[in-house]
Amino acid sequence: MNANTELTIERRDIKIKWGLNKVSDVTNARKALGHPDWQNSKFSEEDSAELDLYFELVLNQRIAPHSALEQIAGTRNGRGEYCNDIDSDAIAGESKRDANEEKSGAIQAIEGMTREASLGMADVAGAVSDQMLDAFKISLSAHLTGGLTELASQIRGNFGVLTTAVKTAPLDLRDANLPVPKPALPIEPAPQQQQQRILPGLW
Repeated sequence: MNANTELTIERRDIKIKWGLNKVSDVTNARKALGHPDWQNSKFSEEDSAELDLYFELVLNQRIAPHSALEQIAGTRNGRGEYCNDIDSDAIAGESKRDANEEKSGAIQAIEGMTREASLGMADVAGAVSDQMLDAFKISLSAHLTGGLTELASQIRGNFGVLTTAVKTAPLDLRDANLPVPKPALPIEPAPQQQQQRILPGLW
């Protein structure tokens, strides 16, 4: 391996990426692939690429582990000088676990479960709140509509009582101010012809 190659990938990263049961599955795969530093918790991107290819072949394409190892070894193109011989027995034969990484993985799993549970509870609380708010709106609208309908009915009923009272009341005109007909205008006499003046003594 090149001395300048940086060891930036952790076994836990591969475990989480592929949903493996334990970090030792990654360690066993590295040993089977012949990585000389297979016991290290960190490794290079080149090793990570081979691990990704291995788990892709085994988990997704359902290829047998030893066939996947042989396929990877056949495509190394000079990388085999860095790697040891493949060891198919390392896949099932290595049962030793890294206690610290297992503990860390368990803590992460608990944290993830707690986080998801919290989010789930928040979703449930939000849904309940929405339903309660909708129920309040529906109840308020129903009560308002019923109240206005009842009020309108009462108002119409009150006017009905007044209408009936007016229709059944006797008509009393003793104090009523009835309109008085206007008096006829006086007729002026027609102008009379001037009477002939009779002087006395002329008869």
